[in-house]
Amino acid sequence: MKKSSSKKKQRNLLTFIVIISLVVLGALAVYYQYMKKQQMQETVHTPTTETEKLVVKDLEMGYPETPKEVIKLFGRINQCIYNKKLSDDDFSSLVGQLRTLYCKELKELNEQEKMESDIEKEKETYQSQNRKIINYDIDEERNYQYKKIDGVEMVYLKFSYFIRSGNDYNTVNWYAILVKEEDKWKIREFNPLGTEEGQSAESKK
Repeated sequence: MKKSSSKKKQRNLLTFIVIISLVVLGALAVYYQYMKKQQMQETVHTPTTETEKLVVKDLEMGYPETPKEVIKLFGRINQCIYNKKLSDDDFSSLVGQLRTLYCKELKELNEQEKMESDIEKEKETYQSQNRKIINYDIDEERNYQYKKIDGVEMVYLKFSYFIRSGNDYNTVNWYAILVKEEDKWKIREFNPLGTEEGQSAESKK
């Protein structure tokens, strides 16, 4: 009887040890998953600023579907480039995003390095003249002119930049031509339509 009782106690002790071990292992696994999740949250940064959103925007997976959306994105990128103080990496990335909106022909005429150099010089002029792109406007879609030339789909539309220069405001109007390449609307060229001078802040007082 004593031997049977001793063996039973050993089995119960062994069972207890196994259960405790499983509980400890389960707790460790839960803790490991929690710490891993916390670490991922700390390392994965969600874009919050306009610059960050435009830099990480995947135009291969989410290219604008309409001519209006293409020009809208073009306006956002330019507003960010000319208005904000950017790191060299962000500046290069945004210029690259602009080139993604260009058709093949326009892209070939505007190599990355050339665009960066030209835009940098123009940005310096903006800063020296205290100029800032306040907003942009795109004409209503019912006014767009769609054409097909030599089998190529094209669209003509107007858009404007509202620019502040110190206390003065003016509107710069453009005529954009987009072509369809591989089922995507791409910018082909811009033609200026003149500048409309606005009232200065001083004259409004």
